[in-house]
Amino acid sequence: MTDPYGSPSYRTTDTSPGLWLGLSIAATLFCCMPLGIVGIVFAAMAMDANSRGDYGLAEERAARAKNWTIGAIVLGLIVLVLYICLVANRVNASNY
Repeated sequence: MTDPYGSPSYRTTDTSPGLWLGLSIAATLFCCMPLGIVGIVFAAMAMDANSRGDYGLAEERAARAKNWTIGAIVLGLIVLVLYICLVANRVNASNY
């Protein structure tokens, strides 16, 4: 994008799609693989749109990456808590 005088204009806000890529990778490795992979795909698409200068599409894809990544983290934490509860219950049952 250029202004009428030919000098490039710069965005004043940054959606940081790269942030969601890193978090999506971590969520894929440590929380929930299927949802994390979808987050990685959307984060990569957001970074691609951002590098092309399509900031509206980049923001939309970054928002989707955010939703999928947060979903992966929440689901991973729920599964972890349930697993801990089951293990604690099994330990208590074996003590009787």
